[in-house]
Amino acid sequence: MTIPPKIQTYVKEMRARPTKAEACLLLPLMILCRRQNISLSFQQPLSIGPYKWRIVDFLLNSKVAVELDGKHHLEDALQRSRDRDRDARIESEYQIRVLRIPNSRVMENSLEVALELVGLILDDREEKRHMSRFELEVELQKIIFKRMGLPLLEPL
Repeated sequence: MTIPPKIQTYVKEMRARPTKAEACLLLPLMILCRRQNISLSFQQPLSIGPYKWRIVDFLLNSKVAVELDGKHHLEDALQRSRDRDRDARIESEYQIRVLRIPNSRVMENSLEVALELVGLILDDREEKRHMSRFELEVELQKIIFKRMGLPLLEPL
């Protein structure tokens, strides 16, 4: 099914302006997915019915949808109910597991969240994790230093 232009425009805007939690999780998730040969889509639109579209924050290997939830998703009973209905629909129509993670958890430790998410995919594929938290931190530092134009520090 072709994505309507209105949805395409909205997705482009969302990709251009990620939330703080999305931005914190995006880079470590990209590194891990690239290393483990896992497909990663950021702000991925999914068609639900002929005229309804839902956009998930991250889609991993077309099997796991990750939703990062702010306070209103956690505190508002009506919103929680809507989220449950939406998740059930995505799971039944796409056979995609939906994981909801509070923004606060991502902001506290985005590396651990990224490692856990990729670990789920690897467990599903019955593969071992090939990158430690330390290796991920080193990789992130290399990218940050390169973007800042700074020379890399040699490990002791």
